[in-house]
Amino acid sequence: MPRMSMLVVLLSGCAVSTTVTAARTSPQLVATSRALPAVPSRSVLVLSALTLESVSAELVFSPCSLGPAACATRGLELQLATREAERVLFDAGWEPLTQAQVAHLVVSSPVARGLRELLARGQATLLEAAVLLVSASTAEVVVVVSDWRPGFVTSQAQATGYTLCPLAGFLEMAAHDKQGRQLWEGRVTVQSTDTADVSLTATNSDASLMPPGLACATRAGCGECVGPVDPRESQTLIGRASHLLTTELLARRPVVP
Repeated sequence: MPRMSMLVVLLSGCAVSTTVTAARTSPQLVATSRALPAVPSRSVLVLSALTLESVSAELVFSPCSLGPAACATRGLELQLATREAERVLFDAGWEPLTQAQVAHLVVSSPVARGLRELLARGQATLLEAAVLLVSASTAEVVVVVSDWRPGFVTSQAQATGYTLCPLAGFLEMAAHDKQGRQLWEGRVTVQSTDTADVSLTATNSDASLMPPGLACATRAGCGECVGPVDPRESQTLIGRASHLLTTELLARRPVVP
């Protein structure tokens, strides 16, 4: 997707030109460094909350309360994260279960009954659902993709009094065995300034400027950036985040016969 290196915002008021910039950044990744144990095969299940919801709207293990439009965007983003993780695993010689195989597992009698019982109990977690699925499958490892949280983060304040807040997102993944024991966990924060020089040129005397998209300029702090997030940029970021985490997982070099 082409990126804009400069966003120009023209607002009414006194014609005072202000330019704020954000320097290049690097993703912030934290992961467990312990080597994965040996597994008998390379069959793997990649799962997010959307995986279950796409089979049945009743299987909600990570509720979305952001409103219909935002929830639809969240669903697409989780789908992109899952597919990217599957692609990276496949390219590395693993055998991710297909979505058709997962859907078949979800509606199979033992798993469907177990999922209903989890939801009826209340406070059910996505990991508990994942253990039900992986235990009934050929997969030896399940990779759980946690919810994606996009937003604006603080960069260095400018001499002008403005702060430029690039769009960022936080993603977490974890790998578990058939018994639900954690094998690996990783978290990463990515932002638009990881791959592009971002600057905002504003002609305005107001206290804050909040253009939609991949950055926000404000005098009041990035918590005031309430403008809409560009869904295309958010999807680009989550794809990158998923790729980074899955690559880090593969670096643990699980031993396969």
